[in-house]
Amino acid sequence: MAAFFKLDRAPKLQPRYNVPPTSKVGVVLQDGSKRRLAACRWGIVPSWAEDPEKLPLMFNAREETIFEKASLSASILYRRCLIPANSFFEWQIYDKKQRQPFLIQPKGMPLFGFAGIWDCWRSIEGENIYSTAIITTAASQDIQSLHHRMPVILPEKCFSDWLAPSLDSEKIQQTLTNKIKNFTSYPVSSLVNSLKNQGPETTQEIDPNSSDSPIYQKRLL
Repeated sequence: MAAFFKLDRAPKLQPRYNVPPTSKVGVVLQDGSKRRLAACRWGIVPSWAEDPEKLPLMFNAREETIFEKASLSASILYRRCLIPANSFFEWQIYDKKQRQPFLIQPKGMPLFGFAGIWDCWRSIEGENIYSTAIITTAASQDIQSLHHRMPVILPEKCFSDWLAPSLDSEKIQQTLTNKIKNFTSYPVSSLVNSLKNQGPETTQEIDPNSSDSPIYQKRLL
């Protein structure tokens, strides 16, 4: 990962398989001439917020409106980041009770970076909360059958532009047009629905006809 993101130093990390909003995630930041990995809360807290506990959870930021929202506009202009990952989950909804989880990966990309933004909130006691959100966009053709939205994933060639501190809104929008659009996916166990399950079993492909699959369970109704 250090080589892929050109980090100043290699971080000491443990594998994570089932990462929920509000937990800490690693983000790649441009720090002068160097890049480093920092820890941020997944769910952005604007610096001007009076009380983070009273804010709605903002773990995603829509590409279409990000420049218009007061809570996000400064971050997209001045505080952009990359959030390393090798896959993500989405749930195909059949009805209110039946959802089949899928693991999704960009084709030919065993490691990638979500396009993200970050902010820092400070309490009157001096506590700092560093937080982040993933930028989302309309789903590409490969994902539309699973969900109408998807995270923005940038190709490696765009990393330098995205992390550059001095980028105007037009250049930012141009960079976002380079988003990855080709994906592969497969069904995974409903184990991923519980945060108690944090191991690699949450990412293993299952037979959609197995008894653990909501697809199969739906057929029995």
